[in-house]
Amino acid sequence: LAAAIDHQELLTREASHRVKNSLSMVSAMLNLQLHEDDDPRIVRLLSDAQARISAIAIAHDRLWRGERVGIVDIAELLCGIVEGLADQAERSPIPCAVASIQISADVAIPIGLLATELVTNAIKYAGRDCALSVALAIDAGELVLTVTDDGPGMPPGFDAKSASRDSLGMRMIGSLARQLGGQIVFEDAAPGARAILRFPDPR
Repeated sequence: LAAAIDHQELLTREASHRVKNSLSMVSAMLNLQLHEDDDPRIVRLLSDAQARISAIAIAHDRLWRGERVGIVDIAELLCGIVEGLADQAERSPIPCAVASIQISADVAIPIGLLATELVTNAIKYAGRDCALSVALAIDAGELVLTVTDDGPGMPPGFDAKSASRDSLGMRMIGSLARQLGGQIVFEDAAPGARAILRFPDPR
């Protein structure tokens, strides 16, 4: 039985490693396509898709390297994703203060995708020269993910539900927040804007 468990663990690690390599290859192909197209809209869409694929690839990279199968250190995952997105911002590196806790991949991947969407949104709307920061803390049985920028702040009358009708990124943010059983709010940070996601501690 012990030998069978060890073998299953080896197969799981190998699967995660291969998935990571395949996703990295897809990301590299998208990157090549990015440099072949001059249409700003196409470039933005391909860049967003590449960031999402890279976030999942980083999660699988942490999975196969981790000490426990199926468990990810959320600090390593989020800060790895933020580091990968930093080249989109002129004022990098992006500060990343994340509590080092171990959570399952089923929860870690949606958190990683949410962080990807929030950071890319901040760069898109606050500007590449904005100062960004990412944090995740534990608060009264909840995890709190915060992405803050020092850009122009929230537009007057901003409504997340209305914005999601016109933005795939906002629809993904809402869907991922619901998947985690949490709620997300957007507020002025004076200066800038802040997105705060609260969801139950999955541990």
